[in-house]
Amino acid sequence: MRLSRLEAIAQELKWSPKTTTAFHNRYMELWGGDLQPFFLTPQASWIIENVAVLPEARGRGFGKALLRALLEKGQSQQHTFAGIMVINGNNVARHTYESIGFKPYQTFVFRISRGDRSPRKS
Repeated sequence: MRLSRLEAIAQELKWSPKTTTAFHNRYMELWGGDLQPFFLTPQASWIIENVAVLPEARGRGFGKALLRALLEKGQSQQHTFAGIMVINGNNVARHTYESIGFKPYQTFVFRISRGDRSPRKS
């Protein structure tokens, strides 16, 4: 969210000046203004959202060929970095991406045990 748009948002939501000020102060406390938090900052100038190959066509090199074509297109558009996400545990996709030059950058793994399903109180 851009704080420069807060007044318009507050009007749309019919917030009182007191609520708007409280939101502004809390936002500044948590986020520090219009700066985008690191974890929301794209890690590449060009993000490839999804690549998929039909199950019956897997193992024939289609994924690699598709990715190479996408990377060529990105280079022709002056992109120097490309990012792609792989679901944790999808080792086939990870191997495909790494085989054409992608390297792991960030990994987020979250896990919950079977006995810990109740909401936590803070």
